[in-house]
Amino acid sequence: MESKQYTTFEQIERDLQILKLEREIHHKKIILHIEQTKESLTPRNLLSELLHFSIPKNLGSIIKLFAPLLIQWFFNKKRGS
Repeated sequence: MESKQYTTFEQIERDLQILKLEREIHHKKIILHIEQTKESLTPRNLLSELLHFSIPKNLGSIIKLFAPLLIQWFFNKKRGS
């Protein structure tokens, strides 16, 4: 990090004010992330996430693979063969 040369106290005060505001913003972001984490860890959300991830993401590919086989089996069963 480069050292900054100040020529007036106003420059120092301005940079200190900027740093203070940046610190407050980061603090608010941390609080927001903590609240979001608390919400995501409720039993309802945990169950929702569990059910969401239990369904394979490539379900469409699986259906495309097995659909013709199921249709053929169904028609063969209807015919009695």
